[in-house]
Amino acid sequence: MKAGSEKLRIGEVAKRLNVEQFVIRFWEREFGLKAHRSPGGQRFYNERDMKRILLIKELLYDNGLTIAGAKKYLQQHKSSPAPKKINSDATNTNISPAKISSDDMPHNTHLLQRISSLREQLIRIRTLIPS
Repeated sequence: MKAGSEKLRIGEVAKRLNVEQFVIRFWEREFGLKAHRSPGGQRFYNERDMKRILLIKELLYDNGLTIAGAKKYLQQHKSSPAPKKINSDATNTNISPAKISSDDMPHNTHLLQRISSLREQLIRIRTLIPS
């Protein structure tokens, strides 16, 4: 095989990404991925497939998008890298959604505003609970 044309079985892909094989099969169905198949039906993935699967993992696991959100992102950003992970400072109660750049969480401003509102409500509820 030529350099860069390495083909990996589903077990090796799962191991490299630290996910179970059923997760990759699920992503195949959900995201319309087409694994290359041997005559015996064994799944094989090339470098391009691996990049796509890794992007899906980053969107779901690192960036916290839902399946629907990841699908939407992939449709809108066919050639773009995954959005940057939100800085851990964003969990600080003093950070407002407006301070998180749109590059960090594209198209999710309304969600950030809702989360901020829920956080404020939880903080108020916490003050009502006797310690």
